[in-house]
Amino acid sequence: MRAPVTIVSVMTSLAPRLLLALALAVTAAGCVHVEPRSSTWNPLGWPARGLTTVGFAAEDTEVAVVAEVGRLIYCVGRLLDAPALAVEGVLTFSDDLLFDAGRTLVVGTGETITAALNVPFSIFMGPRVDLGRDAELVNDALESLDEADLGAAPRLVPWGTRVRASGRNLVWSVPGRGDVLQRAEVSWLFKAMTALPGGERFVAQERSWGFVVPGLARWDARPGPDRAVTIVHEMWHQHGQIEDQFLGWSLVYWPAYHGTYLFTGWDGHWAETGRGGAQKVDDALRFWRL
Repeated sequence: MRAPVTIVSVMTSLAPRLLLALALAVTAAGCVHVEPRSSTWNPLGWPARGLTTVGFAAEDTEVAVVAEVGRLIYCVGRLLDAPALAVEGVLTFSDDLLFDAGRTLVVGTGETITAALNVPFSIFMGPRVDLGRDAELVNDALESLDEADLGAAPRLVPWGTRVRASGRNLVWSVPGRGDVLQRAEVSWLFKAMTALPGGERFVAQERSWGFVVPGLARWDARPGPDRAVTIVHEMWHQHGQIEDQFLGWSLVYWPAYHGTYLFTGWDGHWAETGRGGAQKVDDALRFWRL
């Protein structure tokens, strides 16, 4: 006697095929993705590229939990690119690729742990901030930075960096680094922190890949140039500090940030006004903002 066909039996029989189709789709995406990571001819890098492609697409959505899971998938993809870079470095006798492999391993590990810890906190996220509307202003500010004479100081962003709107998000096209997504939303936890006596009074707070604000009304009430400077300011936190200085280890960045804040406050804080602090952005764009 034949067993009755049930939804469970159908799903069980289809599961291997669905997983195979997903694996092929991810690998195919990895074959064509052009982000400057391991070379496209290196098959070891295809799964990593595919995961970053899928993760980036999920991250660039309106649903907070989907975006957070997408960020986790993207970070896993970055982490998996480390062995591909290492093999490529050995085969081509490239010290630079071997260094990139080590850095990718460190950054990918830190980012993956941070992204995994962020997923449960998606329930505390409120409405999305519309960064896309300020894309033109941000590009105008970036052009001003390109034209500025910063002397011997390091560049705030690589020359030629520009942004484009993707819905309410911004996608930064950074030479040598590829596309970087920046999202922002209301955080009820951050709102509570700003409401506490003696709490933070910042209009925005960086995350490992974007930033949060305590409320939309306060953000929307700011002049457009002020919003643009804040967007660039938070991007400096995100990549100039969290990724470059702390190698993606937000787990180290945040204790260091808040630990220092308890003793110095905002004035003189290394992440804001210290050497290499994000105040550099505000100073460089002071006259552009006027």
